Amino acid sequence: MAELHFSRKLPQAIALSVLFLVVGRVGASAQGTVIEMAAECFGADPALQPLCLEGALALQAARGGVGLAAASLGTPVPGSTSTLGRRLGSSPRLALSVRGGLAHADMPDPRTGGVDKRTFSALPVEVGVTVGVLNGFALLPTVGGIFSLDLLGSATLVGLSDSAGFDGSIEGLGYGVRLGLLRESFTLPGVSVSVVRRSMTQASWGRADADRVNLTFKPTATSVRAVAGKDFLAVGVLGGWGWERYSGSTTLTVRQTVGGLVRTGQASSGVFTSDRQLYFGGFSYTFLVLQVSAEVGYATGWADTLGRPAGGNDPTKGSVFGSVASRLTW
Repeated sequence: MAELHFSRKLPQAIALSVLFLVVGRVGASAQGTVIEMAAECFGADPALQPLCLEGALALQAARGGVGLAAASLGTPVPGSTSTLGRRLGSSPRLALSVRGGLAHADMPDPRTGGVDKRTFSALPVEVGVTVGVLNGFALLPTVGGIFSLDLLGSATLVGLSDSAGFDGSIEGLGYGVRLGLLRESFTLPGVSVSVVRRSMTQASWGRADADRVNLTFKPTATSVRAVAGKDFLAVGVLGGWGWERYSGSTTLTVRQTVGGLVRTGQASSGVFTSDRQLYFGGFSYTFLVLQVSAEVGYATGWADTLGRPAGGNDPTKGSVFGSVASRLTW
């Protein structure tokens, strides 16, 4: 009976395999990479197709949640929308910040074939340094800071819970630039855009023998931010938009017993990428050269994927995040 059941499923699995390959070539980038990872994972063994698909979606979701935590959780410089610029002399201005945050994300539960979902939190702690190198130029006395420039650097530790299936915490370094479009003045807000790249050490989730799926990845996050804000005496408010791309080396391993036989599948890639947008806002309070701030935001979900069972984790659902920070500027 098992062999008969398998033979009836074979044409459907082959059709889905062809669909994965075709849609993977012409669909959205996030969807295409998920489908390609799943197709490589199950290869010529269609019995592994559902598990490989859920594993690829779990890989995308897990890396996205960890990458979101590592990617500064909003503004690249906490509580700041204007570039630092330089002092009245020739020396650059400096800022040192410490930030703690939380990113909350869902992922499919491979142990139940995608019927259920798992929820996890990633807890980042970031130490950042900002160096103002260019003042930019002014069109009017109150319209300045145009094309001013800051250099950005950071070191991040992301705490991942063993109870959520992860194998310990990871750490990484980041670097980037922030370009000023408008420096805050009495009448105008501060506006800036930034590009930051962060590379983390390897993260691991699950065991193929116990959880049916093992995920390993080295998150690399490329982050673009556009931020605007204004101070009202000591209190400041800000809002912004962001875009992120998660990449880096990834490996998906699955293990499933079918008809008394243990079947395994694996896929590895250095070009498995996922993109998404995010929106955030926050406020700050300044004590002379010391500032404290808080931010909250929402990151969009991923493209829907064909061939999945109903219910379980919804990949199109977004993630929430937040952070608190202190920054010293001199």
